[in-house]
Amino acid sequence: MAGVLPKIIFANLCENQGCVEFGRFKEVLRRGHFTVDNSVLLKILSEDGKYAVSLAKEIQADTLVVAKTHLRVCQQVSGKCSQCDNLHLCRYLICGNCRYGNECKNYHDVASEYNLALLKEAGLQDLTEKQLFQLLLQNDDYLLPKICSHYNRGNGEHGSCTFTTSCTNLHVCRHFLQADCKFGDTCKRAHSFNEQIMKILKGRGLSKKNIQLLGKIYHSKSIIKQPLPDIEVPIRNLQIRATTSETTAAPATSEADRNEICLYFLRQHCSFKEKCVRVHYQLPYRWQVQGSDSLNWIDLPNMENKEKAYCDPKNNVKLLGETVRRLSTVSSVSKPNFFILTTDWLWYWQDVDGSWVEYGHNKEGESGGSPASVNSETLERVYLSEEETEGFSAGNQQYIINFKGAMTAHCHIFRDVPAEREEENPKRGPQTAALCVCTGGEGQTEGSYFARDASYSDMYSRAHGSRRKVMFVAHVLVGEFTTGSSSYARPPSRSTGKGLYDSCVNNIRDPGIFVVFEKHQIYPEMAGVVSKCIFANLCENQGCLEFGRFKEVLRRGHITVDNSVLLKILSDDGKYAVSLAKEIQADTLVVAKTHLRVCHQVPGKCSQCNNLHLCRHLICGNCRYGKKCKYSHDVASEYNLALLMEAGLQNLSEKQLFQLLLLNDDYLLPEICSHYNRGNGEHGICKFTTSCTNLHVCQHFLQADCKFGDTCKRAHSFNEQIMKILKGRGLSKKNIQLLGKIYHSKSIIKQPLPDIEVPIRNLQIRATTSETTAAPATSEADRNEICLYFLCQHCSFKEKCVRVHYQLPYRWQVQGSDSLNWIDLPNMENTEKAYCDPKNNVKLLGETVRRLSTVSSVSKPNFFILTTDWLWYWQDEDGSWVEYGHNKEGESGGSPASVNSETLERVYLSEKETEGFSAGNQQYIINFKGAMTGSSLSL
Repeated sequence: MAGVLPKIIFANLCENQGCVEFGRFKEVLRRGHFTVDNSVLLKILSEDGKYAVSLAKEIQADTLVVAKTHLRVCQQVSGKCSQCDNLHLCRYLICGNCRYGNECKNYHDVASEYNLALLKEAGLQDLTEKQLFQLLLQNDDYLLPKICSHYNRGNGEHGSCTFTTSCTNLHVCRHFLQADCKFGDTCKRAHSFNEQIMKILKGRGLSKKNIQLLGKIYHSKSIIKQPLPDIEVPIRNLQIRATTSETTAAPATSEADRNEICLYFLRQHCSFKEKCVRVHYQLPYRWQVQGSDSLNWIDLPNMENKEKAYCDPKNNVKLLGETVRRLSTVSSVSKPNFFILTTDWLWYWQDVDGSWVEYGHNKEGESGGSPASVNSETLERVYLSEEETEGFSAGNQQYIINFKGAMTAHCHIFRDVPAEREEENPKRGPQTAALCVCTGGEGQTEGSYFARDASYSDMYSRAHGSRRKVMFVAHVLVGEFTTGSSSYARPPSRSTGKGLYDSCVNNIRDPGIFVVFEKHQIYPEMAGVVSKCIFANLCENQGCLEFGRFKEVLRRGHITVDNSVLLKILSDDGKYAVSLAKEIQADTLVVAKTHLRVCHQVPGKCSQCNNLHLCRHLICGNCRYGKKCKYSHDVASEYNLALLMEAGLQNLSEKQLFQLLLLNDDYLLPEICSHYNRGNGEHGICKFTTSCTNLHVCQHFLQADCKFGDTCKRAHSFNEQIMKILKGRGLSKKNIQLLGKIYHSKSIIKQPLPDIEVPIRNLQIRATTSETTAAPATSEADRNEICLYFLCQHCSFKEKCVRVHYQLPYRWQVQGSDSLNWIDLPNMENTEKAYCDPKNNVKLLGETVRRLSTVSSVSKPNFFILTTDWLWYWQDEDGSWVEYGHNKEGESGGSPASVNSETLERVYLSEKETEGFSAGNQQYIINFKGAMTGSSLSL
């Protein structure tokens, strides 16, 4: 990679404002009389220290490639920098217009001995001044003004920025500068540079040409800073393809989202309301036919009958092309098990006699058989993961399910079209009824009773020690019902003889009382007393409470509740946030959420908004103006009360409401200075030093996850400057004492949902005896992995890198006599050569010998080099080893295994236990947990 080709590419990037479209590379190279293959270009671009790519699922002809560098410009005054690794150059010179010229006290000599040494170390010594300055502009945040994040939030003319016209950051639409604003001319943020912005830019020394190119520069900066994409499909399958349309912003939602019924609307609390991208409908399923204009969808009549027929596997329901569709809620396996009204899909196979049998169950009327080793839940997970095959056993037979072709050996999957999976319990939509507090009334059917009319339930509600009576409003899935009887301990069999009824009623023609027998058919309405008690107590306890303390809190309200009910309540994402890892534990924090915010406008100037009209100093605990304050102190004003009732917060006390707002509204509390938390100086890289209006304190300390403790170089206490800021914001002494807890709760509310590979429905409730500590930053696998970037000679972490720095992509070591150190083995090449031959049954000697290597090639894009390609083999009956997906050596025209090494390596790394494949007419199952295979690697 040190050849002339990468240098030409990099120089041309810097010459073209620091970025070039991928499709233009060949044109650029042709000018230098080079012809190069796409794969070679991709290998060059894998050098992460020098290139960034605006990457989605495919590298296209219009994909932007941006030049990167770790070099920065020194921020110290000339002559005061003792020693640093940054360039000593005038920042105005780099921006294009230094008004001091030869009298400037900062350096203008790019080729000084000091600068030249740094440029050579970074491999940039051959760049022209113009190319170097362009590279620095898009990489060094010190050179260009920031885009004001506060201006880009809120509804006012200046967003939520309190500096308004005196702000030193750019009041311009962030997405406009990053070339991805989807609102276009209708955007409420500025898409041009006004007089204030031009003043800031000229003050920074930006030349006219650089101002014209500013949009392109900020777009390149956003690509450099973007995280690696979360791509489920292997990046190795990226294709190079040309596009004819202009680049547009990726759609925010998928077609699947738009055809999915909203779970939160079904529970009557979708905070997005008419802006929600999902379908708002009162049932968890919806049948529609396309209108004659082919534009609209019309609801079909008698949906219950169609749903009933659809849920019976004997009916081979076919959707009529694209003219009829069925919408439903999300699959239950994609949500935690405390979510309700999700769709449980059941999977069936057809027996030789034509009857349909659910996977994992015996045939109806039979017992003692050997059902399939997989059940509906397992198959649904595999289907949604877009795996093409899944292996299972039934009796002594092994089978492979091919989801793509929906065919198996000896069986058919009930899955020709999406209509051929059965749903459990969405046969009828939720019907709302009042819950009667008695169970198993005298002479009545045994079960849980629900009345259509609240007056009937009132007869069974009794006042205990007070005049207050309590009843619950609940959603009930009643399904198919029949008349009840006092002898029933469960629903009777259907008249067809197939299965049981779902519920019983008092009058089948005009049901007023419903009796259900399964708890999963019942869900208390969120407006019930349990949820209100939990939410109020969260706000009373500084907005957060440990999960293990919920039962104690509820007992004070004379309520006993099961963990599963608590989990269902906490699934209300609009009201609760959870500090969630892979398990909900007794010390897991649950935090109260709200969408309500405080209006930023001066009283009388707000035309109409959906924010509370309240004094922010009052909320913070100390308004020094008292009754003379021009902002409203009346929480219960007609305007505020309407908003509180809409959000369901009207019953909170002032103390509880104010605590809730402090956790959720960023307008109320000062920000933690992100610049202070970066860099090595006393104030980090914050240029305002002691005049900064943000808090100079360790952000991880306030979020209760600082792993450095007393050795942290950032402040873990509030000095005089911080106290001045807090008191200026009106924070009371008590709120200042609670500030750590408040910021910790704010970080939990803002945290993204965890990326958990294991099914979230397997979350367990368990107590912990140790104190909560920060999760380790790196895994054991990372520490035993050889660093790819070091092999390419540009690891920016250097000695701080958590991976192993070694000159080969493999390393053999033996444990020292002290059992603490690892010593390199001699003749590594011979050892590696023997290890790579599958005929040699190499065994590692317990834990005394180990082999380190680079990461597996299947976990990286295919333009990464020096990754490890693992090959998988199986042993023939004559003892020879044959690679999966290949014929035996010396043979041709045979039937190799249907899987190859790459497929098996992906499955192995996904920690899946089994994988099915075929070879000739035989079907096989690989058990990775107990598998004994020969594996070799090629580099």
